[in-house]
Amino acid sequence: MNPELVISVIALFVALTSVIISFYFSRLTSKTSVFPVLVFVYNKQWSWKMCNVGNGPALSVVVARSDGEIWDLPTRCYPIGVGNDLKIPWVGHNPRQLGVSYCDAHNRYYTSICKDDFNKILNGIQLPKWDKKDIIRQWEMPK
Repeated sequence: MNPELVISVIALFVALTSVIISFYFSRLTSKTSVFPVLVFVYNKQWSWKMCNVGNGPALSVVVARSDGEIWDLPTRCYPIGVGNDLKIPWVGHNPRQLGVSYCDAHNRYYTSICKDDFNKILNGIQLPKWDKKDIIRQWEMPK
């Protein structure tokens, strides 16, 4: 076999591998650069709040609580910017679970669930799908 051909094939393989790896990391960076992460935090003074500890704003935010089986009180909230938080006193002091679905700037959806004081971040919408008429707006909730 011709050594120049072998070297050319190896160079082509290395170049294609580099392009594929670059594309993969480019896509990963574009996702993580706008990735919101909402976590639930409790304090006796103000009850529960959601904090955005991610790298992008949380949009289309819908928070709900659960007694362990049934999710209720779905509430559409204002967007939560990076480093900001939102107090949610209407969920009460001791819900069994809290959940929130939200999306990033590229319409990729995520869900955060807090159960037994542990926060878990999941891909996609993992909460029930409610009719728009069943979702309360944040400004309608008591302060």
